[in-house]
Amino acid sequence: MKAKIVSVMAVIVVLFCVAIPVSLSAQTAASMDKLLDEDPISFGAASYLLLVGIGEVSDDIDFAQAAQKAAQENSYFKNKNPQTGLTLGEYSFLLMSLYEYSGGLMYRIFPGPRYAARELAFKQIIQGKAYPNAAVSGERAVRILERLLYLSEDTGQGGTI
Repeated sequence: MKAKIVSVMAVIVVLFCVAIPVSLSAQTAASMDKLLDEDPISFGAASYLLLVGIGEVSDDIDFAQAAQKAAQENSYFKNKNPQTGLTLGEYSFLLMSLYEYSGGLMYRIFPGPRYAARELAFKQIIQGKAYPNAAVSGERAVRILERLLYLSEDTGQGGTI
């Protein structure tokens, strides 16, 4: 009888160890699917993408919690609703501030969405039209982040190109 209880417990432990990683990866995949489908990307989804990317938060938090953390990092977004869509300029500004990406002269004098978008377009991180007031989709936000990380890695300078 004791051996039967031990074997049942062993099966439960194995199932538990297998079930947790599967549920965590499913949650991350669901979050990414939701993020990619957004057009325009919400402040919460953009915050989630960028903060998980730099390891500031775990991937099991929701978009609202990520937005709250991002608002603490950059006072420009202090009163921004997590469901509000971002413009390309706002996303660029959030990206540059969270990744501590240094900008050019105009960005250093007037840090904000307009010059953040212009800086990323100049560095060819934003490809195509770079209108700061244009809406940015979740897919484009991921491509911009990917391009920033690729170019940063390529130059060997970390977060600064």
